[in-house]
Amino acid sequence: MYDTAVILSRNREHDGSLGKEFRDRLDYGINEYFSGLVSSLTMSGNHGRGDEHLKTSQGEDMRDYALKNGVPIGHIFVEPNSVDTVGQAVFTLRDIILPNSIQGVIVVTSDYHLTRVATIFDFVYGDEIRKLYASVATDLIKNTEIRSAQEKSLCAFLKTFEGVERGNLEAIKERLFERHPLYIGKREEFVGN
Repeated sequence: MYDTAVILSRNREHDGSLGKEFRDRLDYGINEYFSGLVSSLTMSGNHGRGDEHLKTSQGEDMRDYALKNGVPIGHIFVEPNSVDTVGQAVFTLRDIILPNSIQGVIVVTSDYHLTRVATIFDFVYGDEIRKLYASVATDLIKNTEIRSAQEKSLCAFLKTFEGVERGNLEAIKERLFERHPLYIGKREEFVGN
């Protein structure tokens, strides 16, 4: 058994609805919860590219979806700060995993995203947290442009965090706010830095 399923958000539709892939990720995590594989759910995500006009964060919408599907509020954590996968790893670790003494997580994403997610979460979480990775199937795994974008993003991650000690949250946060294009100069926007 794992303590929580960290479910990574996906961009919402323009009208704010959760698309099929987004719902598939949530349903996967909710099924893990009801089958007893995890004792809680962690919903991770702020606003994605293109949904900044919406009032609620992706994490809040994910929580609401889980509540409608019978998960008790006391078993749901929400991380509403991250704007990308690196931020999801950093802010779930800082704001949920460590403060709640969580020892084991299942990270839920999509198949085309899995390699990058595993590399990022292994680096940020280090060896102290037990990790398992799960993905939902999509047709995007066959898309060469998507696969190329994932590889390019992974290379950018490795370059940005080169020389930073794996699992050293303070050093990782420092580099995040110094060099990551989505977080440079925005330290004050992220409570508890």
